[in-house]
Amino acid sequence: MGLKNCLIIKTHFTKFPLMTYKQVYFELWSKILDLMVKDYHLNDEGLLQIVNIKAGFKMGLNNNLFENFLKSKPEIKPNYNINFDLMN
Repeated sequence: MGLKNCLIIKTHFTKFPLMTYKQVYFELWSKILDLMVKDYHLNDEGLLQIVNIKAGFKMGLNNNLFENFLKSKPEIKPNYNINFDLMN
């Protein structure tokens, strides 16, 4: 998909936020994207940060990631408060 295209998607959904629980996963995905823009994924500490964020997703870590990153701790998901006024 490419980093450039991901930044376009991020800009769109920042301007027009999702109105469901998917907003939580968008925020986690955005954190990963921000780390990648700063090239943090190229060092061990940054990569561990990304894995920790990934562990907070619904599907969590696959077996390969889990075995290779035993020190990973799932990132706490942001709170989601539904705004019914925006939906109407």
